[in-house]
Amino acid sequence: MNKEVVLDPAQTKREQARLRKRQQRERDKANRLVREKKSEKVVTYPAKEKESAKAAKAIIADAWGITRAHLIDTIYLWGVRAAERLKLPQSDFFWANGPLATLRSVQAAESGETHSTPKLTAEDNLVTGEVTFRRELYALYNFVEQWRAEIIPDAIPSFGAYLAERYECKTAGTINRGNKYFGMDFHEKPHARWDDMYLRWNPDLLKPDYDREDMKRWLGSLSEDKKRLLIACRSAYKSTFSLCFLVGGILCCPDIRLLFVTETKPLSLEFLQAFVHFFEVTNPNEPSRFNRLFPEFCVAVDDSSSLKFQSPMSILGLPQPTCKTTSMESGGWAGNRSDYILVSDAISSNTVGTEDQIQKSVNNLGAITELLEVGGYLHLEGTPWRENDLYFQLLERNERADGKNLLFIIDPAWTVKESGEGKAVQDLLEEDVELLFPARLTWEVLQAKLRDDDPPYRRFRMQSLCMFLPEVEETQKLHFRRDDLTRNSTRYENLPIGGRIVATSDLAFSKSRYADLSCFTIASVVEGRMYVLEQSSGHFNDSEKAKLIVELYRKYNGLDTWLIEKYPSSENLNEAIRKEAMKYGLVVPVRWAPVDNKADAKFHRLKGIESVIGQNRIKFVFGYPGTSSAWIDDLFNELETLDETTPKRKSSTRKDDRGDSLSMCVKYFLPCEEDEESAAERTKREQEIAEIERRAQHYRAMFGTAPGQDYEAPLSVPRDEALQPNPIHSTLGRGGFTKNPSKQISFSSMPKPVRRA
Repeated sequence: MNKEVVLDPAQTKREQARLRKRQQRERDKANRLVREKKSEKVVTYPAKEKESAKAAKAIIADAWGITRAHLIDTIYLWGVRAAERLKLPQSDFFWANGPLATLRSVQAAESGETHSTPKLTAEDNLVTGEVTFRRELYALYNFVEQWRAEIIPDAIPSFGAYLAERYECKTAGTINRGNKYFGMDFHEKPHARWDDMYLRWNPDLLKPDYDREDMKRWLGSLSEDKKRLLIACRSAYKSTFSLCFLVGGILCCPDIRLLFVTETKPLSLEFLQAFVHFFEVTNPNEPSRFNRLFPEFCVAVDDSSSLKFQSPMSILGLPQPTCKTTSMESGGWAGNRSDYILVSDAISSNTVGTEDQIQKSVNNLGAITELLEVGGYLHLEGTPWRENDLYFQLLERNERADGKNLLFIIDPAWTVKESGEGKAVQDLLEEDVELLFPARLTWEVLQAKLRDDDPPYRRFRMQSLCMFLPEVEETQKLHFRRDDLTRNSTRYENLPIGGRIVATSDLAFSKSRYADLSCFTIASVVEGRMYVLEQSSGHFNDSEKAKLIVELYRKYNGLDTWLIEKYPSSENLNEAIRKEAMKYGLVVPVRWAPVDNKADAKFHRLKGIESVIGQNRIKFVFGYPGTSSAWIDDLFNELETLDETTPKRKSSTRKDDRGDSLSMCVKYFLPCEEDEESAAERTKREQEIAEIERRAQHYRAMFGTAPGQDYEAPLSVPRDEALQPNPIHSTLGRGGFTKNPSKQISFSSMPKPVRRA
C-alpha cells in the first residue's frame, strides 16, 4: 500500500478530495484480496466443480439411472446436506459417485494413494415390497445414509440392511413402527390386540409402475372385513395408534386416499397436522431415523398444508389428495372419494343430548360411508357417550347381522375380577380389577379420574369403563313403592324410649290453593333409627306458621332442635315464633340452616329417604296420642307420585313438600351407619350439644333470641359458636356487663354493682 502523501498547503480542496478517494479505493482492493484468499478451497482431486443445481441433477439422473423428477430432487437436496456436513465440494465426481466415494477419494489423494469407485452391479431393478426401483433406492441410501457410518454409531451399515429395515417398518406392525421410529409409548397390553384387529399392510403386491387397477386389486386383497370399530377408554392412545398405523399404508401405496373425520373442523385440522408431522423433516441437520429410511416420502415442515396432504411419491395423478380432513358438522362431502376412512371421536356430549342429535350423527356417518371406494375400509374409534349413541347403534346392527358386519374391540380401563363382582365402582379395590394399560393408566391415575367425577360417576363409567349408560339410570330415579313404605310403619306402642326429638320445616310462601304446602315434620331419633311421629301441612302465613310451630313444640316435650332453611325474610318468622312462644314462657330452639343451592339438591335429599327405607332405618309411627294418622296416607301418596321420577321432574306437576320436609330430617338428624366406637363418640358429642343448648335456652328465656341464627354444620358437630351474637349484647356492654358479645351470659356471671359511698 502507498505511503500517506503530505499535501502542499497551496493545493486546492478539490485535489485533496480526489486524493482521499483514490487512497480509499486502494485500501478496499487490498482488503478484498485478503478475504478472497481466506475463502479459497483446496481441491485435492481432478474434478471440476459444478455450482449449478440443474447440472448436478442432470449428473444424478445419468449416473444413477433415475428418471423420476421427485427422486432426483430428493437426492440432490440430501446430497447438498451431506456435502456441507462432510465439507466436500459439490463436483461432478460427488454427484456421480456419492458422498462416501468422494470422501474416500479425498482421503486417498491426501495420502498419495489411488482410489477407485466401485461400479453398481447389474442386478434386477425390482425390489420386493418397494414401489421404488433398486437403482433409485441405492442412490437414496448412498446420499442419505451410507456416509453417516463415518460420524454416527446407529447408521445402517449396508444397502441390504437398509432394504430389510424398510420392509420391516412396513410389515412388522404399528407397535414396532411407532416405538422405533416415532418415539411412541405403545405396549403389548393393550395395543397388540388392536394391531391384530387392524389391517396387515402387504407391500408385496405393488410394483414401482403400478396403475389404478393394480391399486384396486391391492386394496381389496388386504382383508375381507371392511368395517372396524375400536371402543377404548380415554388416554389409551387410540388416535395416535391409528395415525401411526396409516403411515404404513402410505409407505406401501403412496396413492392411497385417506379421509379423516372428527366431530368439529378445528379438531380435524389438528388431526391432519398430527399425521403430517410423521413425514416432516423437522431438523435437516439431525434427521430422524424414519427421515433417513424413507427420505423420498418426507416433506419440509413448511411444505405441509393445513387442509390436505399430498404424498410426494404419488404417481397416479388422482383428483383427491393422499389425505384430506372433514368433520361431522361440515356437510358437503361429495367428491371426497376415499380408500380408507378414519372416523375418530365423531360424537361428544354436545351431539347426544336428544334423539334427533343422535340420529343426525347416524345419518351423517351413512353419508360419509358412501364416499368409500369399492373395496375400501371404514375405521371408527371413540368412547361411549350414552346408550343408543352412534357406536351403540353400530354394535346393535352388527349383532343383528350375526357379527358379520363389523370387527370390534371394547377395551375399558379395567376389567372386574370375580372378587369385585357386585361392588359399586367407588368400592372396588386394586386387587379387584385387571388394568387395561398398567404402564400408563395405573390404579392411582384411574382413582384420581374417579374422584374428579360426581356420583353416580357417569362420566368415568362411560369414558373410562366404556359403559353405554341410559340418559337416566335407575340410580337417577326415585323409587317409592307402597309395599316398602307400609312395611316400615309401626304402632306407637313399639316406639323405643329415649333418644332425641327433632323437627324440620319445608316452608311455602303463598296461600293459593295451587301453591306449594308448608310442611312440618316431627321425629324421634333412637339408636340410629328415625321414628316419624307426625307431619302437619297446609297453606299458612307467618303468624299461622309460628302458632303451629309453638303448638307442636308444646305437644312434644323434649324437642331439642327445630331446623328451618333460612330464606331472605326469615327474621320475620323468627320474631313471630319468639313472640308466640313467650306467651307460654317458652323458647323454641329454632336453628336456621343455609339453603343448599347445588344442582338437584332436593332430588338427592329425597333419594336419601329411599336409601334409609331400604335399610329399614326409618319408621312411620301411627296411633300417637292426640294425633290423627291421616298424615301417613298423605305422605305415602305423595311419595308414590314421585316414583320413577328424575331430577328433571317439574315440581308444578308433582308435589314433594311432605317428602322434602322429611328428607331434611333424614339429612340433618339421622346419622350414617357406624361402628360401636363411632357411635360412642357421637353420643358424647350429642351430650355436649345438649348441654350447650340447655344453657342457650336459659339465656334466651332471660334476654330473648337473636333475629337469625345460621346453621353452618351438621348438628352432630359441637360448636361453641353455635349461638349467633345478639343485639342486646351491645346494650349490656355499655353497662359493663360483658366485654365479649359472643360469650354466653347468665346472672351468676354478671359483675356485682359497685356500692356508692
